Amino acid sequence: MGLIPQIKCSRCDRNYSALRARCPYCGARRRKKGKRVSDTDNSTWKLIIGVLLIVVLIAAVVVLLVTSMSDNGDSGDENTPPDDENPISSNEGVTQLPGTDPDGDTDTPGNTDDPSGDTDPNGTTDPDGSGTSTDPGTQETAIDSIAIHTTYNDKPTEDFSMNVGETVSLSCATTPDVDLEELDLTPEWSSSDENVFVVLSDGTVTGTGEGNATLTLTLGDLTAECIVRVRAN
Repeated sequence: MGLIPQIKCSRCDRNYSALRARCPYCGARRRKKGKRVSDTDNSTWKLIIGVLLIVVLIAAVVVLLVTSMSDNGDSGDENTPPDDENPISSNEGVTQLPGTDPDGDTDTPGNTDDPSGDTDPNGTTDPDGSGTSTDPGTQETAIDSIAIHTTYNDKPTEDFSMNVGETVSLSCATTPDVDLEELDLTPEWSSSDENVFVVLSDGTVTGTGEGNATLTLTLGDLTAECIVRVRAN
């Protein structure tokens, strides 16, 4: 079989390729109008080869279509989660724990959903709704005035007398009467002339020399004064 046309030698009647100028068998020169071998055999083989090529092409197209459809089906299954992996989208079947709101917020002291709003930042309830905490540790008491008292005369005094070397204890009185230690308030004492008397932080006065001087008591923004007269022995 060959795709190149065959011609028949006019001398030996054998077939040879039309590309040759002489017969390979007898050496006779090919005539210009030599007989060409019938193309029946060549046409048959060409037809068979063509049909085979068409069959191969059709099979390849079918394989490509089947592969493409299979890939699309697999990708669709991967994007769909299993039924047992779907997230719960509702509260159905969920047991509510004590101390939790239906919306999931935990009720804690000082953060309770109080419709009246009568709670302070420290979580102390205000019974009258005035917004003032009932915690006694944070409640402030107003002091109107202060006065100087002596141990031997528990009344406000504006002056008193003492001898050199003598000691007198003083105290701070308030109106209204409150406990200064409980409120963490400390009175301050001072002498206008320590050559006459000196005073300690606890209010103890000691005469140091003959004369008169002013003693000043300070408590916050409030002040009180008295005259101290010191006599020689």
